[in-house]
Amino acid sequence: MKVLINILSEQRLQNYIAIKHVKPDKVFTLSTEAMHDQNVIFSKVSGVKHIPIKCHGFDYRNLFSATEEIAQKVDRESEVVINYTGGTKIMSTALILRCLTLFNKPINLIYVNTRDHKIEKLTVKDKGGFGFDSDEIRIKIDIHDCFLLKGEQLKYYSTELDKFQKERFALSEQFISNKALEIVLKNQKDFFNGKEVKPKFSEQYGPVKYPISVFFNQNEFAIDLGEEGFRYSHPDGGKYLTGGWLEEYVYIKLLESGKFDEVAKNILIDFKSTTGNLKNIKNEIDVAVSKDVSHIFIECKAGEVKQEHLYKLKSLRDYFLGTYGKAFLVSRKEPKPNIKEKAKDLNIELIYGKNILNIEKLIK
Repeated sequence: MKVLINILSEQRLQNYIAIKHVKPDKVFTLSTEAMHDQNVIFSKVSGVKHIPIKCHGFDYRNLFSATEEIAQKVDRESEVVINYTGGTKIMSTALILRCLTLFNKPINLIYVNTRDHKIEKLTVKDKGGFGFDSDEIRIKIDIHDCFLLKGEQLKYYSTELDKFQKERFALSEQFISNKALEIVLKNQKDFFNGKEVKPKFSEQYGPVKYPISVFFNQNEFAIDLGEEGFRYSHPDGGKYLTGGWLEEYVYIKLLESGKFDEVAKNILIDFKSTTGNLKNIKNEIDVAVSKDVSHIFIECKAGEVKQEHLYKLKSLRDYFLGTYGKAFLVSRKEPKPNIKEKAKDLNIELIYGKNILNIEKLIK
């Protein structure tokens, strides 16, 4: 039997990586009162039985006693692996020191190295020798798991490309590169009136090189560029024209690049746990991608980028992805200088204008 001992902390992805890497039969956890609910979450997401041992994070005597409790419950023939990535320094040192005196056999220590994408391994042998090794992290973590590990549920998310999105991809590309269509995007607010969609809308824009006609209702939309001959008639026209086109374009480009394990769109979060300042944040992520254990959240803005968009994106990235996460904001327009500076401060990467046409090369 293989036993993993985890120290529970805010570094949930690191503990989950250890479970998937070690593939234990059981997991014992040192958990403070504040972290205790993670045991249920980890058991559910990983499918591995978790046995919680409550402790205090800064009390050596208490931590020694908690470690002794774990040792009493571990079969003497079991292989023991200690993941000391999370928790306080006192928790990790107390756990390691006490285990070395309790188990009369080699002890395997692992550390999840987020910088080099490795599992660092140290084996303390029974005669005082040491063995050093490291493994590349070769596991994969689904986008959905990032939310489940935080005790949250998803109302909706999609990884499927439907025929309407595929057919209007060419038009989405035109919205980025065709100056004649800029007038349509400038008037996008006219397509919606508060919460009520106008039953019908038809308008001739000009003067431009080619006359542009726009029609849409709740069920379809059509755009006629005259000689250029773009005609589309699909459901969700209003949503598409008021910004959905950019989300679709980014999603399709990243999906068809083949660079990622998973590409998801229209992610709606059903906040259940106590999430502090996230309670007041819009519960939507436009596009997300995963590669191995790393994830990226992408916000798409067809209109003006504001600071509130950056703060929302940062909060979602930090809460769900931690040190393994990145955030990109994709904007059709070039953001203002203060927005660029703020994005840099918040470690959010910006992609805008015609650079979007090469987005599959820039998201990494």
